[in-house]
Amino acid sequence: MIKFLKAGFLEHRKVYQVTHIRSFGASTSYRNERFRIKKNLPKVSALQGRFFLSLAILSWLFSAISFAEVYITREEAIRRIFPLFQEHKTEKRVLNAQPVEISTIIQEGKTIGWAVVLDEMGKVKPITFLVGIDNKEKVVDIFVLEFRDLFGSEIKRRSFLKQFRDKSLNDQIVVGRNIDAVTSATISSRAAASAVKKALKIVSDLRGS
Repeated sequence: MIKFLKAGFLEHRKVYQVTHIRSFGASTSYRNERFRIKKNLPKVSALQGRFFLSLAILSWLFSAISFAEVYITREEAIRRIFPLFQEHKTEKRVLNAQPVEISTIIQEGKTIGWAVVLDEMGKVKPITFLVGIDNKEKVVDIFVLEFRDLFGSEIKRRSFLKQFRDKSLNDQIVVGRNIDAVTSATISSRAAASAVKKALKIVSDLRGS
């Protein structure tokens, strides 16, 4: 009985040794293969890594910045500001090296106002505004036509833009004084204020008043 158990133990030990050797051999071969693959991989320095990361970030920023979001067309904005208008005549001008579009709004053969389309610089890219002005040279309303910047698009909200209604050249139009800026969009808020002041001046000069 003892001989039988001893023989069984020895046989089990042989099987374990063979299995362990095979397993060890496979493991060693696997490690060698991994080392060989790793050795053959091209080496990338820390400088190259930072370069590729910077390139990826710049690519993303360029695609984001190049994108222009159109909120409303010029025609639709004019119709909202002057709902009873019958026609408008648009002319393009360059004032102080800045291209602008001036639409004269006509109803029953009479001029009832103007719509001025102009770009004002945001943080990185220009923002396109349309400012509607009546024949008393007061702001009727203002719309953001296109927004190209990464941040500050909240200025398109009516709660912000309605602050400019009834403003004229005789009024102060200053963000932080009589115009509340949009939170985290101070630069864009100032761009809107600047667009309104320029539009009022353009209409005033156009009428020769």
